[in-house]
Amino acid sequence: MFGRHTYISYFSIGEKKLRRLAEEHTGDFAVINGNRYLIIRTKFEQFLLETSTI
Repeated sequence: MFGRHTYISYFSIGEKKLRRLAEEHTGDFAVINGNRYLIIRTKFEQFLLETSTI
């Protein structure tokens, strides 16, 4: 699991869009730790492969 700043540069997705995706898909590829969203990389990569647009 990585924080959103790692994913912004890794996947070239904006911070607001990434946070919105994490909020909408909590339990799928994102988990909440306190007030932070953590993204599970393997599940997020699978989500991106299956999604045509974000």
